[in-house]
Amino acid sequence: MIGELASSELGGSKATWITAAASSMATSYPQLRAFMWFNVNKETDWRVESSASSLSAFRSAFVSDPLFAWK
Repeated sequence: MIGELASSELGGSKATWITAAASSMATSYPQLRAFMWFNVNKETDWRVESSASSLSAFRSAFVSDPLFAWK
């Protein structure tokens, strides 16, 4: 389990980071069963929905992928 995971819009593409994180989680950590996204607007906006592009990337990378079995 990853106890806390997030990315900021500052310093690069959050959407690209989300996509890369999902890919890495799927290939490099096959025993990973859970993660928690730090979905808070604090110091910077860590929320998944901080932009349309990051929300879309999260939906594509995690919600739509059966590997991450959202129930």
